[in-house]
Amino acid sequence: MISILLTILAGIIKIILALLLLFLLLLLLVLFVPVRYKGSFQKQERNMEAAGTISWLLHFVSLQVRWREKNLVWEVKVFGISLKKLLNRFRNPEKTAHAEPEEDQNTSLESNSSDQEIMNGDVQPEEDESREQEETGEGVQAASEDPSQSMDPAGETAADSSRDNESGIDIEEEAAGSDESDDGGSGIRQSTVQRLIERISRFLQLPEKVLAGIRSRWEKLSSAGSRVKAVTEQGKRLQRFLQSNLFKEVFALTKKELLAVIRHILPRSVKGNLEFGTDDPGTTGQILAGIAAVYPILPGNLVVNPDFEKTVLNCNLSVKGRIRLSVLAYHGCRLLLNRQVRRLISRIRHKEAN
Repeated sequence: MISILLTILAGIIKIILALLLLFLLLLLLVLFVPVRYKGSFQKQERNMEAAGTISWLLHFVSLQVRWREKNLVWEVKVFGISLKKLLNRFRNPEKTAHAEPEEDQNTSLESNSSDQEIMNGDVQPEEDESREQEETGEGVQAASEDPSQSMDPAGETAADSSRDNESGIDIEEEAAGSDESDDGGSGIRQSTVQRLIERISRFLQLPEKVLAGIRSRWEKLSSAGSRVKAVTEQGKRLQRFLQSNLFKEVFALTKKELLAVIRHILPRSVKGNLEFGTDDPGTTGQILAGIAAVYPILPGNLVVNPDFEKTVLNCNLSVKGRIRLSVLAYHGCRLLLNRQVRRLISRIRHKEAN
C-alpha cells in the first residue's frame, strides 16, 4: 500500500516539475527571442503604398499589414496558416448549404397544398365576403342620408327648438347686465386701491433686493479670491517639487533609461532613396540641415536628394529591426527598484492622501 502511494506521489511530482519546466521554457522564449519587424514605404507622385510585418519565433506567429489606395488589409498567421481560413473551417459552411434547399422544398410543398385546397373548393374565395360588406355599407349610407326623417316626438323640428333656446339666453343676459351695472362703480374703486397698495409694497421691497444682489456678488468675489489663492499655493508647491534634488535625480535616471530603450527599439537598417523639395530654397535648406543632424545616427544606406527648384516628395524606404522583451524588462526593473524613485513615489502618494 505504501509503495503504491509513493509511486502516485512520484508521478504527481514529475508532472508538476514538467509543467514548471515548460512554463520556464515559455518564459525564456518570450523574454529572449526577439520580435522582428520590417516595413516599407513607397511614394511616387500621387501613388502611395505601405506594408509591414511583425513576426516572432521564426514566423511562428506573424502579423502582416498592407495599406494601398486608402485600403487597409491585415492578416494574422500561425505556423504560416491564416486564422481566417481556420475560422471558416470550424464554422462548417457545408451544413448551411444543405439547410437552404430543404427550406425551399418545405415552402414549395406548402404552396402546392394551398393551391390544391382552392381547386377542390375547401377554401372559399374572398370575393363573396367583399360583396356582402359592400351591400351592408350601402344600406347604412342610405339610412344616414335622410335627415328630414329625424323628428322630435312632439312634432317639432330641431330648428324650432334652437330658436327657443336662443331667445331664452338673450333674456338671461339682459337680466345679468342690469345687475352688473349697479355694482360697476364700487368694483372700479376697489381695483384702483389694490393697485396702489401693490405699487407701494414693491417700492418698499426695492432696498432689500438691492442689498441681496450686493451680498451675492460679494460672496462670488470672495470665493473667486480664495480659489485664486489656492491655485497660487498649488503652483508654488509644484515649483518647489520640480526644483527639488530628488526630482532632478529621478528625472535624469528616467531620461537615461528611456534613451536606452529607444536605441534598442530603433531600426537596425534603413535603406532607400528620398527626394524632396519646396518652392522656397531656404526652407529646403533647413529641412536638409535637420536630416544631416540625424543622418549619422541612422543605420544602413539612405540616399537623400534635395531639389531646390520645385515642390516634390518621392521616396522608397525600407526598415528592419528587432525588440527583445528582456531588455525592456531590465530597464523597467532598474527604474522601479531605484531607491530615489521609490522615495518620489511614496512622497507623491502621501501628498495625494493628504
